[in-house]
Amino acid sequence: MRGPLFIAAAASLWGLWSLFFKSAERAAGAVPLTARAESFIIMGVMAAALMPLALRDWRRAAPRPRGAWARVCVIGAFDALNILCFLTAMQQTTVAIAVLTHYLAPLFVAALAPVALHEPWRARTLAALVVGTGGLLLLLQPWSATWSSAAATAHALGAALGAVSALFYALSVLLQKRLIDGFSPF
Repeated sequence: MRGPLFIAAAASLWGLWSLFFKSAERAAGAVPLTARAESFIIMGVMAAALMPLALRDWRRAAPRPRGAWARVCVIGAFDALNILCFLTAMQQTTVAIAVLTHYLAPLFVAALAPVALHEPWRARTLAALVVGTGGLLLLLQPWSATWSSAAATAHALGAALGAVSALFYALSVLLQKRLIDGFSPF
């Protein structure tokens, strides 16, 4: 039961970032935090919260090869870039556009899993990717007046950053899948 609770907590915290930082940016007025500062805060809070659990598990674990630790460092870099791109996307465009384009992550995982994890490629995966991308386009409505306004460039940049954030998240998930047996979740 502990695993599902941690997953629910992580998903809830991820969903609350945009609300928390958008509210903080409005309260800050003329001097809002940069996306880099926001990213540093998030990574710092996560490190402080998880460090005791990670150290406990580290003491119990068998030694791991250097290559595994190198992959952990790459995952950390991908996570940091994911957060930085997502928060920058939120500063460029609306929360809705930033979040919706970040939801490309599961599509990227499905598209890259056959290459990264040697999973079989299925026709229904391709169909799901087409339907998922089409659904995202229907939600974003790039043909609407919002995208043809003076803020269209900011929306396009924000959408692109949201998509790049999703790609870094997907790469992180795929790398983590290869390390799951050698490391605890913490």
